[in-house]
Amino acid sequence: MDLLKKGIKQMKDEDYEGAALSFQQAIEEEPTQPEGYINFANLLLHIDDVPRAEKLYQQAIEIDSESVLAYYGLGLLYFAQSDFQKASKQFKKAIELGLEEADAFFMLASSLGIQSKTNQALPYLEKAHALNQDELEYAFQYGLALAELDQISQAIAVFETILEKDSTHSDARYNLAVAFLFQEQTDQAIVQLETILDMDADFAPAKELLAQIDLLLDQME
Repeated sequence: MDLLKKGIKQMKDEDYEGAALSFQQAIEEEPTQPEGYINFANLLLHIDDVPRAEKLYQQAIEIDSESVLAYYGLGLLYFAQSDFQKASKQFKKAIELGLEEADAFFMLASSLGIQSKTNQALPYLEKAHALNQDELEYAFQYGLALAELDQISQAIAVFETILEKDSTHSDARYNLAVAFLFQEQTDQAIVQLETILDMDADFAPAKELLAQIDLLLDQME
């Protein structure tokens, strides 16, 4: 077993000291290869040693300016530190260099969304969802972004797809109800809200929205 594989296994086994020694030895034996720096940085980030992790990611990039995993790792580091502007730049760089992983697109979208750049985040959410349609969180966030950008019909389709896969996803069903209200499909909205409450009588947003709808309908009579 080579040193990197050994270190990764040690990390999985929570032998962090052993993993650190393996990655350090890998760097010493192959100082011009970025993988040792990246894996050591991943370990340090995992144990919250942020300054040393950042330095190692940067060293990996100095060795190989096209090391997508170094940029991605640096993006995760900045995201964890709530520096979303820096995080989005690193995730975008990794993607531009060819990282075609759903997680990368989702993290870039999340970084942009937190900066209130939903319009910029939307295509990356769409890509993350396309790459991994089984990950319902990607689909849900994609649906929310569509709704926020007034693409209501598309949002409804996404929320319905989620519910086909998981009928107990109350957040998707609630947002589906809200979307139906925007399209003035009140009866459809009520059905969704009542379904939520049948599953979870304590789901407060559904209770409150249903009460508001009932009040408005009473006032209209």
